Amino acid sequence: MLKKFEIIQRLKEAEIEHAELKTAINNFIMNGKHNHIEIQRLKKNKLKLKDEIKTLRSGLIPDNIA
Repeated sequence: MLKKFEIIQRLKEAEIEHAELKTAINNFIMNGKHNHIEIQRLKKNKLKLKDEIKTLRSGLIPDNIA
């Protein structure tokens, strides 16, 4: 199991990667370079990162059993 600081570090990395992919996708679209396969690949990777970010964030929230 990852330690809290390892989770936080990976979360920061994943958020940066996610932002970079968002920028790359927008640049492809804005520049008119519509390589649909490349854009779909980038979007798929971005979605995977989004899921990972959600999972990491949920690992930082303690379970409160009432």
